[in-house]
Amino acid sequence: MEFEDFMKYKRRLKEIGVSVPDYYFFIDDTNQLTPVQIGKIFGRSPKVVRDWFSKGLKKQGRIQSQDPTRRKVSGYELKRWCYKKDIEELAQDDKFRYFFD
Repeated sequence: MEFEDFMKYKRRLKEIGVSVPDYYFFIDDTNQLTPVQIGKIFGRSPKVVRDWFSKGLKKQGRIQSQDPTRRKVSGYELKRWCYKKDIEELAQDDKFRYFFD
């Protein structure tokens, strides 16, 4: 499943009982987020989040910054980055799989 399809159906998925992480609903797609703001969302320090921009994570890679400071990302792109990890867990949910069959 593509990220764009997931975003289109996220509310319906939640309604049928799929455990969709809350940040897909409350992060504004157009906001430019800093490491401090992202850290607050995920309960991580700004230093750890800065590493997500520079070193990345094994499954998701780096967060691609959209700012010359290399440390800001839109809410939409942050959710796209998170989806790379979340899709593995979502795909194990029978309700999620049956929704797209």
